Amino acid sequence: MVLSSLFIVCNVNKKETLVQRYLTYLEHGEIDKIVSLFSKGSMVKSPLYGEKTARQFYEALKRETQQSVLTY
Repeated sequence: MVLSSLFIVCNVNKKETLVQRYLTYLEHGEIDKIVSLFSKGSMVKSPLYGEKTARQFYEALKRETQQSVLTY
């Protein structure tokens, strides 16, 4: 899963903050900030896009979902 790479690099107390930042960056299409949350060289496996680097995945996702709104 995409978020599993994020959780590896932080302790339990910071997970909620990390997820909140991730969702905010995702909602605003801030690719550089999203990628900064991942370990260097992280890969994302997606049924839609296949296996890509985090940057490639989020750039493709942004191109195809510009009208999306996250609700949480």
